[in-house]
Amino acid sequence: MYINHLSAFEGCYLETLKTSNVELYRRFGFELREEVDIELGNLKLYAMRRAAK
Repeated sequence: MYINHLSAFEGCYLETLKTSNVELYRRFGFELREEVDIELGNLKLYAMRRAAK
């Protein structure tokens, strides 16, 4: 899987607007770093990070 190859050398960062994706990305080793409320559209942004292996 590409994400495993990439994060072997340096960490990865991603953002998602879907709450359901947070658990999915946790399965791949990402940790939730921040939740940001976005007033426009009443959205929530989830910032996640996976450390280098």
